[in-house]
Amino acid sequence: MKAAFPRFITRALSALALCVICLAWARPAHAYAWMIHRGFSGCATCHADPSGGGLLNAYGRAQGEQLLRTHYTSSEDASSGSVGDFLFGAIELPDNVLLGGDYRGAYFSSELAGAPHVPAKYLQMQADLTGQVAFGRLRINGSIGYDHLGAEAADLTLRAQDNLISRVHWLGLDIGANNEVLLRAGRMNLPYGLRSIEHTLFIHSPPGIPGSGVRNDLSQGQQHGVAVAFTSGALRGEVMAILGNYQMSPDEFRERGYSAYLEWA
Repeated sequence: MKAAFPRFITRALSALALCVICLAWARPAHAYAWMIHRGFSGCATCHADPSGGGLLNAYGRAQGEQLLRTHYTSSEDASSGSVGDFLFGAIELPDNVLLGGDYRGAYFSSELAGAPHVPAKYLQMQADLTGQVAFGRLRINGSIGYDHLGAEAADLTLRAQDNLISRVHWLGLDIGANNEVLLRAGRMNLPYGLRSIEHTLFIHSPPGIPGSGVRNDLSQGQQHGVAVAFTSGALRGEVMAILGNYQMSPDEFRERGYSAYLEWA
């Protein structure tokens, strides 16, 4: 036993030294959101939501065509701006109208050693239409969708399955000489500076720990409340007073508080 103890200490110190060397030897890592990498630091430039994600404006559609999507138009069409129109340029929308949609689905299968094979099944995760109409500085924004099973916190109807849902619906007022401030009221994605289609962002909300953090997913984690967003040069941010999810009941299930972020690019 006396001989084993020093050997154990020696091995532990060697392992620690190796870890320190590996960490010290590593080169710096730089990670950027895709559009920040392209030089766009403000989400409101391309999105109706000032914190990004979801419905794109005409400029956002054009940038998506140039930088993100597989090209479906000629270079002449891209330069003329027709890529900003709805349905891949098929429908020309009025300047005050935005329309979009999202569909996500997947086939899922699981197989365990020694267990019967489970046939693959289709999972429909999102089928939404989104839109916005602007009357001067006033915006009316919302979504309507269908969900076979899940997203109960966004339900409009109360069936066991096959429900109509609305993930976002809000009224907004642009303020300032260059519309640098947006005041909103309604059901919105929580401002965090990060948008994800994942059902649960566990890094923000450890499961099973009440009060550990808001659910920031885009599937059903939106909340009703009032928010103010601003963008000024390299500075942007948003703060939201969370009043609770009024598509859920009774009231004791509703979460209240605030969510905010501030970013300097």
